[in-house]
Amino acid sequence: MTKRLYKLMDWARIEGVVYSEEDNPHDFLGVKKELTGYLFQTFLPYAKKVSVVVKAGNDAKEYPMELVDEEGFYAAYVTKLQAFDKIKYYYNVTKEDGTVTLIDDPYRFKSTIDDNVLRKFNAGICYDIYNYLGAHVKTIDGVKGTAFAVFAPNAIRVSVIGDFNGWDGRIHQMRRLSDSGVFEIFIPGVKPYDAYKYEIKFKGSAIAIKSDPYGFMSKLRPGNDSVVADMKSFDFTDKEWIKNRRAVRADEPMAIYEVSLSSFEADEGSKFPNYMEIANELCEYVKKEGYTHIEITPVMEYPLDESLGFQTIGYFAPTRRYGEPCDFMYLINHMHENGIGVILDVNFASFPRDDHGLSYFDGTNLYEHKDERQGLTPDKKMCIFNYGRKEVSNYLISCALFWINVYHADGIKINDVAKMVYLDYDRNENEYVANIYGGNENLEAIDLLKHLNSINEKMKLNAMIIADGNGYYPMLTEKLSNGGLGFSYAFNTGFSDNLTDYIYKDVPSRKYHYDELTHTTAYAYSENYILPLSHCNSFDAGGSLLYRILGDDKYKAANYKVLLGYLFTYPGKKLVFKEQLPKEINELIGNYNKDLLSLYKETKALYELDGSSEGFEWLENISSEKNILSFIRKSKSSETVLVVCNFSDESYEKYKLSVPFFGKYKEIFNSDSASYGGSDFINKRVKTSKKEKNAFRDDYISINVPPLGISIFNCTKVSE
Repeated sequence: MTKRLYKLMDWARIEGVVYSEEDNPHDFLGVKKELTGYLFQTFLPYAKKVSVVVKAGNDAKEYPMELVDEEGFYAAYVTKLQAFDKIKYYYNVTKEDGTVTLIDDPYRFKSTIDDNVLRKFNAGICYDIYNYLGAHVKTIDGVKGTAFAVFAPNAIRVSVIGDFNGWDGRIHQMRRLSDSGVFEIFIPGVKPYDAYKYEIKFKGSAIAIKSDPYGFMSKLRPGNDSVVADMKSFDFTDKEWIKNRRAVRADEPMAIYEVSLSSFEADEGSKFPNYMEIANELCEYVKKEGYTHIEITPVMEYPLDESLGFQTIGYFAPTRRYGEPCDFMYLINHMHENGIGVILDVNFASFPRDDHGLSYFDGTNLYEHKDERQGLTPDKKMCIFNYGRKEVSNYLISCALFWINVYHADGIKINDVAKMVYLDYDRNENEYVANIYGGNENLEAIDLLKHLNSINEKMKLNAMIIADGNGYYPMLTEKLSNGGLGFSYAFNTGFSDNLTDYIYKDVPSRKYHYDELTHTTAYAYSENYILPLSHCNSFDAGGSLLYRILGDDKYKAANYKVLLGYLFTYPGKKLVFKEQLPKEINELIGNYNKDLLSLYKETKALYELDGSSEGFEWLENISSEKNILSFIRKSKSSETVLVVCNFSDESYEKYKLSVPFFGKYKEIFNSDSASYGGSDFINKRVKTSKKEKNAFRDDYISINVPPLGISIFNCTKVSE
């Protein structure tokens, strides 16, 4: 080694690189201008010999590099080069096996992230941070490669590892961008479908291998490597749909079909179907039945099949089980082309403790609270986000916006909102940390939800943000300006839980639980509600909904029909889970679901005043012995329908039913119709009301009430 080269060496920095403890290698690796020449430095531990090929203008010359450190640190001092800013160079590397490779130097490229982006990210207001963090295929100065960036503020060193560097954390050490906590590097030659992870060195020298929190694709489980994604090869054709997209108004019908992609069967020879296969099958069914939207249980990458996606690891990656990102884009695009909206579930309440995930990410509790009473679920199986950390709240907000902006989702349903907003949820008094005011509300989580909803409104994304809130927290759907949380809709799980609990009971016992069906009107208009008959009422309750209904197939079918009928006539938008109905029951009920949906969408009285008590009125809600309920629904134009639900297995002939006014009552729907596998105990003729005091009303009609059935009548006033 020449004296000049020796004097130019920063031995402390070299040692930092060699021992993988350097957090700003770009500062001295690559080429640096000295007084009389240029210093080239690189660390290539797999190299036997290295030379630098320098291109200046049209000239190219090769210079041998000296082995400065036996671990693989090479340097060369070159004089008489002109136009430093125009110098391009490559390393000619001879490996131990004798192969020769020409490589570009990742340390000659400037940062791909602007300081303003970092400032906004640290402040929690960089809503498109997914455009900067993660792995992004780019071309810089004519060189194709991938820019990597990750947030790990407490790490000593972060490296990108992958097949492209033999999973060696010494080779591509990243630079820390000021005090932002973000590490970044552009690696030439890394392309879509290359697998990678981050090797993170903690304080104390422990090393962890982590998947990318902002990764857009992953390997198929049980693999958990992040994969550089191709995000641009699919062209959406739903421009007109997005242009006209808006949240469903309170006075419009909305019937959502909730589906778990795990319920679809793959073609022979494959374990999982592809997103595109699912799209075609799902769209055909949803259109045929008449649903307006689909809601997909969490599709973000998850390690455990049994979790149905609710234990999310990769918040920005559609699960690889069913294909690639562009395949999932096809699914959403296909739905839009057929007039179907798409809502995606996300779980912001907790995340798994898997070693490759967010837990203890940079050697500290970066994404979760340090205190277990705040950072772990009561069973200590899942981590809870630290919503008060700006970068973490930014992570979650940008995640929701990512699926809306990049994948064209029409809505985001946030699961377990109650778990987010209450510090003591499922905890005893001494098992939680109160907020600064001594209360049990998670103020940081509430601020996050308000922030997300305000951005959705401010950016005019016209997407729905829906709360699965269990009805515990007030003013979920109230406007932000009025002190509410600003959600578009909230799940009324109290209604559906009461309804299913009631239907699971044997008929003789139902009279003791009659109020479970009626008391929900006390809060039916307190929020913009969606009535969910969701997976929670099936799998989470211990099996299929039909399995838990007592009786033979015909009995189950009848109960199922009256349950759905009550759901679709009660105030609120609708959601139904993809229940795997047995063939025998499907054959029994025929087109019941389809016809019920069609009636719902075509009858304004069944949806137009969902959010107002003016649209609903009980006629009979004290007949517990008979398990009969009756009520009317009204539209803005006074269109009126009358609904009679019989939850008993008794039929009633010439049943005296109070009606709201003198007029004609025509049955337009009956679940006991023979076409739906019933006994055909229906009302064929139009009923004209009669004058007689009955249940505090002046008029009544005499009707057939079918067993375990629902009858719906169109009501027309007649002058007396």
